[in-house]
Amino acid sequence: MLHYSTYTDEQLVGLLQSGDQRVFEEIYERYHKPVYAYLTGFLKDNSLAEDLTHEVFMKIWDMRAQVQVHTSFSSYLFRICHNKAINALEKIAVDNKLRNRVIQHLQAISSTQIQDTGALKEYDQLLENALESLPPQRRKVFRLCREEGKTYDETAALLGISRNTVKEHMVKAQKALRSFLDDKGDLAFLLVLILDLL
Repeated sequence: MLHYSTYTDEQLVGLLQSGDQRVFEEIYERYHKPVYAYLTGFLKDNSLAEDLTHEVFMKIWDMRAQVQVHTSFSSYLFRICHNKAINALEKIAVDNKLRNRVIQHLQAISSTQIQDTGALKEYDQLLENALESLPPQRRKVFRLCREEGKTYDETAALLGISRNTVKEHMVKAQKALRSFLDDKGDLAFLLVLILDLL
């Protein structure tokens, strides 16, 4: 059995292009901690850094046949990291602008709706109904990640499922909740919830 740990990055890249998954696993083992550390330091968000680390390596694997390294593989890899981080920050900036617009809208109607405890209870019940519409396991994943603030890895360990399964549950939960609330016609509440999920 080959021991790829002794290979140089350049040798690994050459073999990676042929689709050898063991080579990819060696690259992941060699670089996933530095990549995660870089993204965590850049973004100051552990959960987002986890997601982007996964995306970086999936991009390496998906584009393995087209990988072109002109300087060093580490430079190539961290350029992908940097671009992912910049794109994430740009998205957050856009989301924050939209969040501020929603807050301003809610403040504008605060004299009527926000003082109405009945309306607040209605919002709470609407959210609870939306969550109850999810399959039990998906609802449990959502509550652990969003309400208790656990990472995907922590949630996976608690439920005895893979990290990818947790991520898949979260993606489907967000889509289902948006659809459920959209059908109720409460656009302001829908926007607030969507922003909280992003």
